[in-house]
Amino acid sequence: MKVSNLEKQVGSLKTVLRLAGTNLDATKTEVRAIDENGVIWPVYHIPECDGSWRFVGIDGVNKNGVIGDGNSQFVEILPPRYAGTNKTYTIQVALDGGHFLDSPTVTLTVDNSQVKGQEDEWVECGKDDIINITAKYIDQKTGKEIVQSDVYQGYSISMYRQFDIGAKDIEGYKLVKAPNMDEYKDLFYRDKPTSEFVFEYVADGLTEEPEKPTEPENPEKPSNPENPSKPADKPSTTKPADLGKGTGTVQNTSTTAQSNTVKTGDEAPIVPYTVVAGISLLGIVTALFKRKKEDK
Repeated sequence: MKVSNLEKQVGSLKTVLRLAGTNLDATKTEVRAIDENGVIWPVYHIPECDGSWRFVGIDGVNKNGVIGDGNSQFVEILPPRYAGTNKTYTIQVALDGGHFLDSPTVTLTVDNSQVKGQEDEWVECGKDDIINITAKYIDQKTGKEIVQSDVYQGYSISMYRQFDIGAKDIEGYKLVKAPNMDEYKDLFYRDKPTSEFVFEYVADGLTEEPEKPTEPENPEKPSNPENPSKPADKPSTTKPADLGKGTGTVQNTSTTAQSNTVKTGDEAPIVPYTVVAGISLLGIVTALFKRKKEDK
C-alpha cells in the first residue's frame, strides 16, 4: 500500500485496513506501525490531531480507528505527514489489545517528499536521528543493576508514553525512589530530553539510605573544652617582717622556719637564737660581776 501526493490535503494520507476473523471486538483491537529502522509508532486515539508527527486513529465510536465486531472490522488511520522522507511502515494489529501479530501484516509507504521543507514542523526520522532512552533498576546501597536495563528507541518527536517506562516488581526488593513519569506522559522527547531514568530499590528488610544533611558554609567554631580559659593569677602574699631584734639577723634557720608563714593562736612565738644567746651571756656577766664585789 502506498500513499502519495500529500501536497493537496491532509486527507490524502487516510488509510483504511480491513480485518477478517472470529470474535473480533472493536474495544480491544489495537494497531501500531514499525518503520524501516525498527522504531515503533503507536496509533494514538487523538481525534483532534491532524497526524503531523503521529499515527492517529480517526474513526469509530471507540476513538481508536476500529469499526465493527464479530467476523469483520475496518481500521481507519492517519500516518504522520511531516515525519521523515518517504517512510515505509509495517502495520501490525493486536486483536486482544496487547499481543501484536507478526503475520499477517500490511506494508505502508508514505511518499511525503513533496511537502519536505514547506513547514517548520518537518522532522527528519532517519537512522542517524534515532535516540536511545534507558530505564535502569539498581540497588540503592551498591549502585549495581539488579535486573537488565530496558532500552527504547525513538526520534525527537516520539512521545514518552509510547515507551511505557515505569517501576517493576522485583523479587526480594522494594522500590524506594523513582522518577515522576506523569511529568513526561504527554510530552515529546524534544520537549524534555531525558536519556536515562533510574529506579532505586533496597533489599527486603532494609531501609532507604537517608540523605546526608547539608553542612553550613561557615559554621561557628565551638569552644575547646580541652583548652579552657586560664584562670587569673593568685594575688601575691606579703612576706612577714623578721621577728628578730638586736644586733644580729637570723640566718641559716631551718627550712621549715623559712617556708612557713607566721601562725597565730596558742602556740608560743619563736624567739630568735641570737636573742636567747644574748640574754644568757648577760646573765653570766652579771653573776661574775656580783661575785667579785662580794669578794672584796
